[in-house]
Amino acid sequence: ALAEKQEYLFLTKSDLVSSAEVKKKLTALKKISKNTMAISVHDWDSIEKVKKILNKIKDKKLADVD
Repeated sequence: ALAEKQEYLFLTKSDLVSSAEVKKKLTALKKISKNTMAISVHDWDSIEKVKKILNKIKDKKLADVD
């Protein structure tokens, strides 16, 4: 069951390094999982994207229970 679940990788604290470094790390992580994104508490859009992902997972779980 766990192997069938969709995986997400988040590169956190992306505001602490250069955009070139973030891009380099994301490229490496995307080889592991296509659902990879950089996030930072200082980037409202990235937080909103994570929130959408988590809400989608929650909604799917709730739908599966019904």
